[in-house]
Amino acid sequence: MLADVRSPEPSHAHEHIRSPGSMLQTRQTSDLPSWIGEGSGSALPGLAGFTKGPAADLNAVTFGFASDWSSGVAEDRICDLEMLKRLMYGRPSLPLLRKRVLLP
Repeated sequence: MLADVRSPEPSHAHEHIRSPGSMLQTRQTSDLPSWIGEGSGSALPGLAGFTKGPAADLNAVTFGFASDWSSGVAEDRICDLEMLKRLMYGRPSLPLLRKRVLLP
């Protein structure tokens, strides 16, 4: 009985949010403008807001989908350094940081 009163909006939002993952795996950028158009025309405010980001810089998003380059390693190292910085808050900064980074 609950299935009859459920709204189809969550499943539509779920499908729309998951579809860029398949586009990214197949590196298919031709579907990206239609995906953005669908999302911005949606009645769901969260979905319309979600597609505003990629629509603002479509060229960069398209290049990111089609490119083989990844900044994952650099981002990982930056996160490690930020965590170390937070752990060492209030302690002598440069000498201790140098030891923690260079001699892990």
